[in-house]
Amino acid sequence: FERQAGHEFLLKAPGHPTLKARLTGGDLSDGHGQFQAYVARIVSQDKAKLVPGVAYSIQPINTSHVYRWVVAPDIKPLLFQASESDTVVGRHEHR
Repeated sequence: FERQAGHEFLLKAPGHPTLKARLTGGDLSDGHGQFQAYVARIVSQDKAKLVPGVAYSIQPINTSHVYRWVVAPDIKPLLFQASESDTVVGRHEHR
């Protein structure tokens, strides 16, 4: 799926610039098909636009008619916070 689906996403928050993120190739799985997560990074030219503590929604940029990302309608926004390193950490909370 990952090789065929789009690799870019938009992060949106009212009153803030839209940010672009790309898949890094990293992923996590439980090994049983019940859980799969992919790692994305905000593109370097947009990192300075990120506002920690602001809730961003994620919108996939689908490039295939067959392999498409779908965001669940009840997903909560992503919250970003600065970490001690120069990395930004995103967190998603389930409802």
